Amino acid sequence: MNYFDNEGLKEYVINLRRYFHENPEISGFEINTTNKIKSELEKFNISYHELNPTTVVAWLGEGDKKIALRGDTDALPLVEEGDKEYISKNSGVMHACGHDGHIAMLLGAAKYLKDIEKTLKGKVYFCFQPAEEIGGGAKEILDFLDKEGGVDEVFGIHLWSLIPINKICVSSGPRMANGDGFSIKVIGRGGHGSRPDQCIDPLKIASKILLEITSIPSNRISTLDPSVVSVGKIYGGSAANIIPNEAFIEGGFRTF
Repeated sequence: MNYFDNEGLKEYVINLRRYFHENPEISGFEINTTNKIKSELEKFNISYHELNPTTVVAWLGEGDKKIALRGDTDALPLVEEGDKEYISKNSGVMHACGHDGHIAMLLGAAKYLKDIEKTLKGKVYFCFQPAEEIGGGAKEILDFLDKEGGVDEVFGIHLWSLIPINKICVSSGPRMANGDGFSIKVIGRGGHGSRPDQCIDPLKIASKILLEITSIPSNRISTLDPSVVSVGKIYGGSAANIIPNEAFIEGGFRTF
């Protein structure tokens, strides 16, 4: 069976994805996104519980076997460039990590499973997780599922543009990398740009630290162990002719 032949499900998912892409919200502020999710669930008469204004868990079916399907809902603080008709309407916010697709996929799954609810042999939970980009939203959902007696399995599918359409990539063991962040504060001694000899320039020091950080994987980690260390932000100072007192570096690393 081609599930996308089910009452225009493909068109439904595509239109939803474009709606969420056009109306992104940053982590912790997914109010309108959550309201749209609730309205879609209500449209198909699917029961749900609102854990807080940005967190919803819905469910279908009955039985001893229980699974959870999970999708994240937040966007990133990025400026979107392009000319697509569904480009972000919210300046400085963009669904650059595929969460718009994750919401649409999860609602599409809920719609389809609602249509065949009588054939289900167990209970399915649909978990809409906010604030994933900043490490949030999961605990409330896990606590709710724990109160429900737990689930047997959880499926959280992530979009990946390198995978061909209509294909799903599955592997044993870790599938996606863990992410952690770091911040570094470099304390120097500021002064006027005309007298660097009287200063300790934190920007120069921060620049050297940045270059050393990016060499960590090749110099410290086995080539057989996947790892990424990156710096996404370096800043300091307030004027072109003044050496600041401090400089800052922010980045992250991904490991299995």
